[in-house]
This record gives sequence, C-alpha cells and structure tokens, in this order.
Amino acid sequence: MRFPNANGGEPLAQDLSLPEYYVPAGSLGFSVVVFVTCAVVCVITLLIRRAVVGGELGGSETGRFGSCAFLCSLWGIYLVMSILQAYKMAGLDQVKIGAVDE
Repeated sequence: MRFPNANGGEPLAQDLSLPEYYVPAGSLGFSVVVFVTCAVVCVITLLIRRAVVGGELGGSETGRFGSCAFLCSLWGIYLVMSILQAYKMAGLDQVKIGAVDE
C-alpha cells in the first residue's frame, strides 16, 4: 500500500464512484462559440500584423498600443458576454447552443 496512513489506517471504501453531476450544455456551448470567435479574430489580427509589420511584435508605438488594446478588448468581450449569459441579462440566457430539450 502506497500511503498506509492516508485514511487514518482504515481501508478505503470500495465504491469510489462520483455522484452524478449535471451541467446544462447551453451555457458551455455559448462560451465555446464566443471563445472560438474571439480566438479566430485574434489569429487573423496576428497574421495581419505579420504581413504589415513583419512580425507579431514590434512596429510603431501606435501600432503596438493599438494591437494591445484590440486584443485586450477581445478578452473583455468574451468576459462580458459570458457574464451576461451566466446572469441571464440582455436576453443571452435564451441563447441555447448545443442544448437538448429536457
């Protein structure tokens, strides 16, 4: 036995199965769609920067700060959309992506 005193010397119960845990698929599907959309926009932005500036980093100060602000706003958009959907605001609680009617 690897850790003989892990349970105070008592043998562990044989049934170690986890209780059932249900997560509605609607909120997960929504978050995945918003995340993937923001990720695709981010990759496109980096590809455009590579073509225009010659790399993802560098360039003029305005371009660097503009890219930083835009990429940080993508994270903010994801955060706000997820919060609005989780707290059932702005009608986003009605959006069901991948949900199965129960």
